[in-house]
Amino acid sequence: MLCRIDTVDGLHSGKKGRSNISNAHAHLGQGKKVITADIKSFFPATTRQNVFDFFYTTMQCAADVADLLSKILTYNDHIPTGSRISMPLAYFANKRMFDEIESAASEFSAKMTIYVDDLTFSGAMLQKSFIGRLEATAKKYGHKIHPSKTRFYEASEVKLITGAAIKGDEITPRNKHLKQLRGELSVWLDNPGNDEKLTNRILGRMTFIGSIDPRYKDKAKTFRKSVFK
Repeated sequence: MLCRIDTVDGLHSGKKGRSNISNAHAHLGQGKKVITADIKSFFPATTRQNVFDFFYTTMQCAADVADLLSKILTYNDHIPTGSRISMPLAYFANKRMFDEIESAASEFSAKMTIYVDDLTFSGAMLQKSFIGRLEATAKKYGHKIHPSKTRFYEASEVKLITGAAIKGDEITPRNKHLKQLRGELSVWLDNPGNDEKLTNRILGRMTFIGSIDPRYKDKAKTFRKSVFK
């Protein structure tokens, strides 16, 4: 039912037809600087109180109903990892924070997208100083921006955004993922078909890379036929 609620266009997690790749696609374009950031321990830091506030204040449930829902939908007083409701609920329970961050980004004429705990900003006028504003806003709402996962990219750089590499109008698989695939294929060819976990991992990686580069969809089909002939 939460997934039926209209959300901002920049949300790419927990929505049909959206993915980490659509999130990266949103930042294609020449002359754009980019900031990527990660909210540290996003689900554990989204507390039962946050969930209660959402149902009580935003959805206007009675206090006892909001309290019951907050208990049902959390584990150890926070949103659990792995639950089907975690992604949409984490967004709604933190919507005020996301709205405030997006408002701050608009002052730089920057586009903001959200993929679970990954925040991405792009725009020609974006400045590195925005990171401080982002960190302060997250702290205000009980969250912390992961310092080692925050990156500012100049317009001319290749940007790594939620699993893809972006440069201008081009989106490509990350070199890291291509290297991992080559390594796994090399191991598999030494003993083809005898390691089911490795086979499934290769198929999964090819399928993922194929969502960025369609050529790998064909490679995945060919590999699947060779394995399951």
